[in-house]
Order: sequence, then C-alpha cells, then structure tokens
Amino acid sequence: MITYFTLILFAASLIVLLAAMFAWRRRHVPSGLALTLMLASIAVWCFFSAMETTSTTEYDRYLWSAMSYLGLCNVAPFLLVFAIQYSDTARPLSPWLLAASWSVPAATIVLAFTNGYHHLIWTGITPGPVAGTNTVVYHHGIWYLIEMLWFLVLSLVASFLLMRVAIRAARLYLAQTLTLLAGILLPWMGLVLFVLPNGPVPGLDTTSLGFAASAVLVISAFNRLRFLDLIPRARAALVEQMPDGFIVLDLRGRIIDINTTAQRLFAIDPPAIGRTLSDLVPDLRRLRGTEGSHGPVALSPRPDSEVAVEVTLTGFSSAGRTGTLLLVRDVTRQRREEKEREKLIADLSDALTRLKKLKGLLPICPSCKKIRDDQGYWHQVENYMQDHSEVEFSHGLCPDCMERLYPETS
Repeated sequence: MITYFTLILFAASLIVLLAAMFAWRRRHVPSGLALTLMLASIAVWCFFSAMETTSTTEYDRYLWSAMSYLGLCNVAPFLLVFAIQYSDTARPLSPWLLAASWSVPAATIVLAFTNGYHHLIWTGITPGPVAGTNTVVYHHGIWYLIEMLWFLVLSLVASFLLMRVAIRAARLYLAQTLTLLAGILLPWMGLVLFVLPNGPVPGLDTTSLGFAASAVLVISAFNRLRFLDLIPRARAALVEQMPDGFIVLDLRGRIIDINTTAQRLFAIDPPAIGRTLSDLVPDLRRLRGTEGSHGPVALSPRPDSEVAVEVTLTGFSSAGRTGTLLLVRDVTRQRREEKEREKLIADLSDALTRLKKLKGLLPICPSCKKIRDDQGYWHQVENYMQDHSEVEFSHGLCPDCMERLYPETS
C-alpha cells in the first residue's frame, strides 16, 4: 500500500542519493569518501523506511525496519570519520577508534534481524493514529535506547570537531562548517519529533526526513560554497608547513591565528590564540599599524639567543571587520653572514689602505740610505717603514759587515 508518507520517504531517498553523487565527485579528498558513505547510508535508511510504509503484515514491517538499520546504524560512525578528516587532527584514523565507533552499531544490526528472539529493539507495534497512512507506532526495547545514546555521543563528538573548525576557520570555511552543523541539527530535530509520544506525525520516520533536509544543505554547499574543493586541511598543508611565520591579529592586536613557525621565532608558548602580540613580543610594538615590509628587526626571544626577522604587515577586511596579517621571515643567518662580510670588507679595505702607503717611488739617499717623505723630510729606513707599515725591526749583522767590523772573528 503506497501512501503519501511512502512518496515523501522515497523522495527523501532520491534527494540524499543525489547529494551522495555530488560527494562522490570529491572522493579523492580524504573526507569526501566518508561523506559519500554517510549520505549513501542515509539513502538506504530512507528507502527501506519507505518500503516499510508499504507493508501490510507485521513480519514485513519488522523485516523492512531491520533493513533500514543497515543504513541508520552506519550514519553516525561515518559522520565521525568525516568530521575527523575534515577538521584535520593531523593523526591517521586509528583502527581501535574505528572498531569502537562501529561496535554498538554492528551489535544493533544483528539484534534488529534477530529481534523476534529477544525484543531488545522493538517490543511491539500499534496502528498509527493518522488515518489512511498505513503507519504504525513502534515500541522500543532497551537496546534501542543504547543505540540512540551511542548515535548521540558520536554526533556530539563530530559536532565538536566541526565547531572547532568554525571558530578558527576563514570566512569561506566558516560558511561551510556552519552549513554542516545545521545539517547535523536537523536530523536531531526529526528524532525528537519521532520519539515524542504525541508527535505531530506519529509513525512517520521524521529522523530520516531530517537527514534528507540536511542533504539539501550539502548540495547547496557543493554548488555555492565550493564544499570539499577548499577544505581546512589545505590550511594545515600550507600555513603550518610554510618556512615563514604567519600571524593574524584582530583590531585590538590579539592573535586569532598563528602557525608553529611564528611561535618558534617569537618563543610564544601555546596556547597563543586570544593573547596580545605586542605584550608577548614588545619589540614589535613600533610596527603596529604601519603596513609594508620592515626589517631586519632584532629580537631577543630568549636570554641566550638573538633573532633577526623581516616583518611584512598587511591589512585586510573580513565580514566588515579589519585585521592585520603578519608574515615573518627569519633572516638571522643572512644577517650574520652580512655582518661577517662587512667585517671582511673592512679588513681588506684597511689592508689595502696600508699597502697604498708604500706604493710608488721612494726617494732614497744612495749614501746614507735615508728615505724622503712627501713633505721633504728625510728618515732612517727603519723609522720610515715602521711609520708606514706594521713592520718591526730587530738588529743583526750580515756576514759582510761582520767581516769588515770584526775581522778577528772570521
């Protein structure tokens, strides 16, 4: 029996399947495959929920409901995997984490198909109060509450990871992440309507419809926000691995983003977000508000070291607010090499100056061997050489003079 509830659920399945196809195109992105599998699980959930509404026997209803759990139980674990990869925790997925995430869902699927032996999922069904809809109201057992609690825990962890991205993300990422958070909120609103004793539509699986509504948001994010084309993971690959320091300040000079290179150069201990840069690095106070390149700026982040940096300040506007971007380049080595080069040049220049003093013709007396300077004065050879060079004289007799002066020694 096909009712308008059936058509609604089939339409929801098609919408989610369309969103899964959009996500499949981004499967090469680490979080793209997890999103695809999550949306595919929702599509399976909606499809079998629709099939359940066509059933006329209690056996068929339990069978289709158990089949829908193949999708339902996989949604939250895939959502968690997506959130971890999207937020980029810089850690690979742990097999233990994956096993723990699917432990309760796997048990739930087994219990759903064997419910007739223990009634831990469903304890019974009663006809729905809405005439002409062929719906029923399920009464749930204790394990259903455990599954829903596990669903809640995984969803909250995923929401926390996405919220952390939203807090630190740029404007484009912020819109993407808020869309995802809204997509998580809608199914929970549907779940509340589904479990309420006096819900607006008793018997209708409004949780799956909430996921279908979130799929519409995902499709919109793909088309308008370039969802998964640009992801926060690119920020880590670029900003965290770049050799230069990267700092973003708000209007009050507080740090709203910083990479590890800048923290190392300025010896800033984490956490740095929210702290005032000028208080942490007083040497930079004179640069505040002056755009352009400045340097080298000598810093002493530690008592036993001195760092020279070049700082480039650039103002920017985002969402009507103005901030400052600082790019910091470590030029300590270049500065040291420049000083050594300047010292070498000075030493060579001084040596050249001294050599020039002895360059040219020196008037010398052929008799007494005195040398005449530029002012016309005559000087002993040793005096002149000592005045115009670094030569020092010591006294001794050559063999000829020794024979002439002291013939008895020969």
